[in-house]
Amino acid sequence: MKGLVYILTILSLALGQYRSTPDEVNKVATSAGNWLKLETGTRAIAMSGAHVAAGRGVSAIPYNPANAAFIKTYNYETFYSKSWYLAGISHNVLGYSMKISPTDFIGLHLFYLNSGDMEITTEESPNGTGDMFNVANYCLRANYAKVV
Repeated sequence: MKGLVYILTILSLALGQYRSTPDEVNKVATSAGNWLKLETGTRAIAMSGAHVAAGRGVSAIPYNPANAAFIKTYNYETFYSKSWYLAGISHNVLGYSMKISPTDFIGLHLFYLNSGDMEITTEESPNGTGDMFNVANYCLRANYAKVV
């Protein structure tokens, strides 16, 4: 009986890693807010987003809202980050958090993504029509943290 358990365990571990993967991606455009997953701040970017437990203060609030409780020096803290991506895309984050009592903290974060100017293309003019457009996304988040 013990041998059968070992054989089944080894087979399940050996064969469990093989799975069928589709040849094509069929879940295109299933999310409207993927730009909100972009990393904010140089420290968080350098840590590849592993900023949940390591972050402190206003810059880490997008990863863990409880980090607002680490405002120590003053009764408020501000944060601004601007990241440039390919094709002129810019991602901006503006954050503010303040201490409202010895144990209570509130904050606001404004996220802003601008695609930059892009040329309009159509089926008749695949190289562009000469007209330009851009896409802008905004997100405002509020947070509350309490030290217990």
